[in-house]
Amino acid sequence: MPLVIIKHDRDSVNSKRLTKIGIALQIIVAEALHVKLPKEGNLTKEDVGVAIEPHGKLDINTAPLQIMVIANFFPARKKNLGERAKIISDRLKETNLVPEQLIGSKKAFVWVFLCPASFRFL
Repeated sequence: MPLVIIKHDRDSVNSKRLTKIGIALQIIVAEALHVKLPKEGNLTKEDVGVAIEPHGKLDINTAPLQIMVIANFFPARKKNLGERAKIISDRLKETNLVPEQLIGSKKAFVWVFLCPASFRFL
């Protein structure tokens, strides 16, 4: 179950737009990080969690819009991770949900982390 963490400046992106970005990222991330094998790498939008948080007053050196994706490590994801991150970034830009002034200005980014992890429902 990938987790998308969206950190933002309150003045750069409004909450309505952030919610739409989060919903779009569920679909985009599921498609970009889906792998056929192992079966645990199969993803649908329902598998992708999204947390949206404003930057705190103690945060240092932050961009106005930071999108971090944390997902389980699978060799099939790792071998073309750069391409997968580019797909997420490009597809998100195509939605026109990210404010134009943040695109291409190093004020917004997507960062994909793959790590060994285990998930179980309670």
